[in-house]
Amino acid sequence: SGGYYIYAAKHIEVQADGKIIIVGDENNGSKNLSRLFSDGSTDKSFLPPNYNFGNIAIQSDGKYVVTHNSNPISATEFSKISRLNIDGSVDTSFSSAQLSGLYGGFVLSKKILIQNDGKIVIGGLFTGCNSTSSRDLVRLNTNGLVDTSLQIGSGFAGLLTNDFHWVNDIIQQMDGKLIVSGCFMMFNQVNRENIIRLNSDGSDDNSFVDLYSFLNFNSIDSISLFNDQKILASGSLDYNNKKQGNY
Repeated sequence: SGGYYIYAAKHIEVQADGKIIIVGDENNGSKNLSRLFSDGSTDKSFLPPNYNFGNIAIQSDGKYVVTHNSNPISATEFSKISRLNIDGSVDTSFSSAQLSGLYGGFVLSKKILIQNDGKIVIGGLFTGCNSTSSRDLVRLNTNGLVDTSLQIGSGFAGLLTNDFHWVNDIIQQMDGKLIVSGCFMMFNQVNRENIIRLNSDGSDDNSFVDLYSFLNFNSIDSISLFNDQKILASGSLDYNNKKQGNY
């Protein structure tokens, strides 16, 4: 109701106060970002702009970091990064960022991670952010400007120049290191297949074993941490994968 027509939920976050944020598929320019009370009724005090939203993460202060485009009709790309206030209005203290694309400008923004220090990590399929080159992974300061202390070199890549590659998921360990998963074969010109651990400065933590020696995933779609910091990973396997016996 109230102009919100969500046909399928593609992203759900539960706030600390029990309210529920839903990003849905969008159709015919209808709004695709809504907030519900814990009983499922619509929170009509939440009034986001009429953008087409792709992903969302909730900061500790209750504000929302979102990826979106500014065309409510288009559902092809979510190349802009903005922050919304608790009431859904655009936070003008945050410098909105623009992801740049490859293959004709195509951009995917797959994951937003809010680090423990409040910095924002974005993963997906892109070549950079604003005027900074940063392939498939970029970190923003709390004001929205690119954090140039994260240095990932040439970033993520496939084996061949025209291979598609992207980041699907990002989590942060207690020590501040980042575990990154997706569909890729190399990181900064070194063989790293579909999962990697980065130091806080973006360099490869080479104490983390390349997963290829265990199991040849086509893609790792989701990762999470247990309390003992062990990693749970899920993804897809090649039908003809000869390493399936290790699964």
